[in-house]
Amino acid sequence: MSPLSGADKSLSADLFQPFQIVYLENQQTRLYAEVVQIAEMRQICWARPLLLVETIEEGWLSFESIIQPCLYDLRESSDLLLPIALFQGALDTEIIPLLTALMSPGDANTQIQPASYHQLNRFIQQLCSDHPEAFGDVF
Repeated sequence: MSPLSGADKSLSADLFQPFQIVYLENQQTRLYAEVVQIAEMRQICWARPLLLVETIEEGWLSFESIIQPCLYDLRESSDLLLPIALFQGALDTEIIPLLTALMSPGDANTQIQPASYHQLNRFIQQLCSDHPEAFGDVF
């Protein structure tokens, strides 16, 4: 289900709580973040980015391709204010392995600044471009 389907547009601020891990998804990339606060009247989520997971397919043919995730550490990046309708709740079973990989030293698939900040900027620009309807009434 798309994060912007009809049922999701009238989200209540009760859906997310401070410290909850949520994600934004666009194309083959997910941004995981921690909820700081919900601005209920404006339907905005104040979120603190944790990591960006970009899926890269390797191989010539789809049946031979290997899905290789690339993790970008965003724990030191700026907070975001984005429409609640774009967020989905993350499951513990999906985020714990990612955070473990992020914190393990010497992981070749984990990128650190400034490439991480560039990827975050690119992701947010693409998200805004792909979902302009989500920003119409919010900002």
